Amino acid sequence: MPSKQIPGRYTTGLYKPADLPEVCRFIAGLNSQPEHHIAHYGTTPDEIEYYLLNEQTIPPEESYLLARSDDNLAGLIGLEYDLELGRAWIEGPLISIPDWENLAELLYGRIVEIIPGGINDYELAGDIRNKNLEQFALRRGYRTSGDAALLVFHRASLEHLPHVSESRLTPGLADQFQALHDKLFPGTYYNGSQLYQKIDGTHHVFVVSEAGRLLGYVFAYVSPEIGESGIDFIGVEQGERKRGIGKRLLVTALHWIFSFSEVRVVSLAVDVENTAALKLYQSSGFNHQRTLRGYRLKFPSAG
Repeated sequence: MPSKQIPGRYTTGLYKPADLPEVCRFIAGLNSQPEHHIAHYGTTPDEIEYYLLNEQTIPPEESYLLARSDDNLAGLIGLEYDLELGRAWIEGPLISIPDWENLAELLYGRIVEIIPGGINDYELAGDIRNKNLEQFALRRGYRTSGDAALLVFHRASLEHLPHVSESRLTPGLADQFQALHDKLFPGTYYNGSQLYQKIDGTHHVFVVSEAGRLLGYVFAYVSPEIGESGIDFIGVEQGERKRGIGKRLLVTALHWIFSFSEVRVVSLAVDVENTAALKLYQSSGFNHQRTLRGYRLKFPSAG
């Protein structure tokens, strides 16, 4: 997508590697403010740099659009998509100028041109206090898809938890793990196969099993380079709940995460209507940081 001059207003063009420091500062400056916050990003330049360089499956050079006014960065929007799921996650818009609505329409209109055919499900997400995003989404025909509480756990709180160490996922339980994940979290941003493929030295799945049968699992990760970590999924078989399995998995994941000295805090998001999960996390020492709201637009599938 070539750069495009909007007469008298903005120049838009795809992100270039040389833009990285400026883009990270720009996102951090806005994302630390609730009224601008977008769900996909952190709030410091280091977190954002790591995300752009290591966690984006679509290179920013192909999926991030910048808008400049008088050579100053005025706004940006990003994109992730999964052809297998048929879903696209639109990251933004983030805009620093009063002309929010017009620039948002411009950036959005150009970024959706990048989305390949076969994608019929778009998502936006941000802090519930980001009223510009909410109004933009509703004007575009999106519907709210639910709220999630963003919770944080600080290293100092670990001393109040018991020492628990459940087993790591083994290849013999891989098929059960993938099937359980897909059953409990259908249509989420990682299916069971994708989650299994992410396992490495800094991404782990811990499990509870009995007699070769998987009862529950937790997926946790660390990014030591920036001291960041997270717990993305905890899943327990329906008939095995209320046995303390979720708590054992959560505590195991926390002890593993904080074995990395660089990590000071753990974050996770949970549906605000999932009262059982909220009770588990908050009773374990997690505190509420912000509430995120999702917006979703679905198109009829071809054929």
